[in-house]
Amino acid sequence: MKKVILFAVLLLSISTFAQTTLKNHQTRISTSDLIPDGWMQNNRHIPTEIITEPNSSSAYHSQSVNHRSLVQKIDSSYTWLWDTQNNTGWVIWSKYVDIVYDNAYNELSRTAQRYNAGIWTNASQIIRTFDENNNMTSFTYRRFIDNAWKNYQGYEYVYDESGNRISELFKSWDNNAWVNYYRYLFTFDANNNMTNETLQGNSNTNWYNINTVDYTYNAANKLLSTLHQSWNDNIGTNVRLVTNTYNTNNNITISIVQNWNGTDWQFDTQDIYTYDTAHKLISKLTQKHIEGQWVDNDLITYTYDGDDNRIFELKQVWYENAWLNYTLHNRIFDVSKNITLHLYQGWYGNEWVNYWQTNQSFDENNFTTSVSSLYWNGTGDTITFGDSLINYYQTVLVKTESMDWNEQIVVFPNPGNGRFCISAQRAVEVVEIRNISGQIVYTDYHLNQGPTTEIDLSNLSAGIYILKATAGNKTYSKKIIIQ
Repeated sequence: MKKVILFAVLLLSISTFAQTTLKNHQTRISTSDLIPDGWMQNNRHIPTEIITEPNSSSAYHSQSVNHRSLVQKIDSSYTWLWDTQNNTGWVIWSKYVDIVYDNAYNELSRTAQRYNAGIWTNASQIIRTFDENNNMTSFTYRRFIDNAWKNYQGYEYVYDESGNRISELFKSWDNNAWVNYYRYLFTFDANNNMTNETLQGNSNTNWYNINTVDYTYNAANKLLSTLHQSWNDNIGTNVRLVTNTYNTNNNITISIVQNWNGTDWQFDTQDIYTYDTAHKLISKLTQKHIEGQWVDNDLITYTYDGDDNRIFELKQVWYENAWLNYTLHNRIFDVSKNITLHLYQGWYGNEWVNYWQTNQSFDENNFTTSVSSLYWNGTGDTITFGDSLINYYQTVLVKTESMDWNEQIVVFPNPGNGRFCISAQRAVEVVEIRNISGQIVYTDYHLNQGPTTEIDLSNLSAGIYILKATAGNKTYSKKIIIQ
């Protein structure tokens, strides 16, 4: 068994931080022992502690060009918190143990334990099931109460023949039985584009619509419009409409948001995108519609290094006829294009001050070995929160035979921090990324046309996404993890 990092290393590497936002981070820490109530819609798919924990995905299948696959099997994962009250540094907090995998390296279960006064005690447990296609079919969250494991919350998932998730049921344990609370229903077109997403609530075993989202696409499968409706008494009412425009390179150029005022659509905001000659995004201008005119609101500019890594994201706001600094993302990459440092700063007075900082360390296979994070107050002079995580795992080398089109594509590193390399035996022409609910969050229809290409998703939140790559008449789909 390979121990990738020692306890002493963690104590010496306080600067190793995690790739999460403050919101996701706080949720993950609070769910080290339990999942809080009230996280229905935003965290409906799977609890945040699974989404944001590095390498907590069901499997790592990153196949190299020699048709072999490295699989990372987590043995245990430890979390420390930064002691802001006593200012004593890192304090042991919790750990995941008893992590069980099936033969396809899907993670079936794990147990969370809390550390208190030198004693480890059981806190929560996660149990998952998968079908023959390695799609997760159920997720059960249990708490350790009165020296016994008790059900708390759960999900059930159903997929179509193409592997699209067509239903997602959330349920809660009520004494001795499961009670259905809400569900999502999804429909897809022949190109596996999601066409409708419906949220339904449950009352006395009867399902009723809460809201729906309809999606339309152009001939290149680019998202053209998103229509949001809310439902009351079986009647859908318009709420919001988003329409997108693309250039000849299929890069989005304008995205307009309109709100329904009861009788017609009213302009709200629009985003205007610009690109360099290599089709990299260099700016996004957001304007608000005020008194019949589009008025500048904020501007994000992107800077890249020589390897096309996005190293800076500067956000400015328009105030009294001038652009004022607002926030700044700084990133540092290693030679494998892993993000080792991500510093988020805010403009305070006449200088940049730290808001949060995240770092990660990786081994020779680009597996995450340790992460930690620190957060500052609004003025950047006091650390208000922090955590640190360390993984102990085995690296398993699996030989792959008779590989079909899907198996001949390599996506690495996965999990990753937002930058993924796609390698295939033929040129990948189109890449689409969807979030776990099926919404398109990234598209690129003008790749390098070579056997290896790279996509930058570092602006997306941590979580699980679905990558769809197309080359000629072949299409490949794979789950990827952004940490």
